[in-house]
Amino acid sequence: VKHDPLIAKLVGYTVADVERDLIIHTLSRHCGSRTRAAGVLGLSVRTLRNKIREYATLGIEVPAPGRTEPRMIADKFGQPCDEYGPAASLPAAPGVARVKN
Repeated sequence: VKHDPLIAKLVGYTVADVERDLIIHTLSRHCGSRTRAAGVLGLSVRTLRNKIREYATLGIEVPAPGRTEPRMIADKFGQPCDEYGPAASLPAAPGVARVKN
């Protein structure tokens, strides 16, 4: 087994915790865009929305869709959002349709 320092840092966290943080940070990076985040994560938009709904019932804050002020997301979630990429440059995950910009 190859030692990967990034993976080593994840040991001790549940898969659900890692998935949730990855989803929230990806949404933040894409200004709350569910479509772009789903494409980057290799999920259908429906699956992503279901997960977001689940987080909301647990009281977990998720970046709102359609944010036009990237600074607001950067302040709250710790990184500036990228309205136009890198989703456009990534290949679509198998079984997930690529959304045209």
